[in-house]
Amino acid sequence: MKTEKNPRVGVLSIGTEDSKGNELTLEASSSASKLDLNFIGNVEGHDLFKIHVDVVVCDGFVGNIVSEDLRKPRRRDCSAWCCSSIRA
Repeated sequence: MKTEKNPRVGVLSIGTEDSKGNELTLEASSSASKLDLNFIGNVEGHDLFKIHVDVVVCDGFVGNIVSEDLRKPRRRDCSAWCCSSIRA
């Protein structure tokens, strides 16, 4: 994992707008925006493999899907990332 002094944190959602996502995603985004983080807002799936975000927050179900996909050889060279679970 890369070490960043002030990592850019985003919540994985179906759109970058604050109003998009399910109840858990909306609450995670709202909570993250109130914390002392470098919170950049919601990110979409295609942002996971770009340099826009260093830490991605998502639920365990989505995180498992992403981590399984990263195990495929075509994704192994992607940038370091972190996916945290948020419990309802």
